[in-house]
Amino acid sequence: MINKKFYIDYLSQQTKEDGRTYETALSDFCDYLLDLFSVKAFYGTLDVFNNWQQQRLQAKPKFGVLAMAWLNDVSQAMDRGQWLDVFGMLYEDMYLTAGKASKTGQFFTPQSVSDLMSSIIGSGKNEATSAKIEGTTVNDSAAGSGRLLLAHFIEASKLDHLAGRPFHYIAQDSDPLVCKMCALNMMVHGMNGRVICQDTLAMSTPSVEYFINEVRYPFSTPYYSVRIKSGNPEK
Repeated sequence: MINKKFYIDYLSQQTKEDGRTYETALSDFCDYLLDLFSVKAFYGTLDVFNNWQQQRLQAKPKFGVLAMAWLNDVSQAMDRGQWLDVFGMLYEDMYLTAGKASKTGQFFTPQSVSDLMSSIIGSGKNEATSAKIEGTTVNDSAAGSGRLLLAHFIEASKLDHLAGRPFHYIAQDSDPLVCKMCALNMMVHGMNGRVICQDTLAMSTPSVEYFINEVRYPFSTPYYSVRIKSGNPEK
């Protein structure tokens, strides 16, 4: 289990210093990570990439500490054959418990249920490595922080760490903050896909799209990236 208090204390301190809400602090942290792992860092030499990340880690050292803790916690979870949604945990503890869930009808699928659904759907080694699966899209039209997609990817990767690669994941949600959370979750778990911020019932014009890990596909690399494409948000 991760130390949620560590994250909450850091974000709480940030709200006091900036005089902003808890939700804004989490959104700011997500924006920091999206910039840290921006695909723009790869538009030059290795020195450009290293300078890009060092400058951002040094510019906001508190967020830098959180970023390193997040990467480490997710890495340890994946080493155990599990997925980890730090953002979803914080969002539930800090915001949904404050009444947002009842106002918006927003509830996140528990990890145990996500894992169960993924195992029922089936994404074992034989299926995932089949030529028939190559390029198959897995879509969640009310993705939240992406838990069902994370569970599917990890289930596919249990027997073979490359078995989840043939899948292309598409996440959709109307909440701008949870779309950021979902994009970062998919990125750090090594998934390939896209997060679309839109009302999927009305199929509105996306306000923003996140393209995940383009630097890792089709060739496997140790890097992570997010490319952001702004849309035309409806007024």
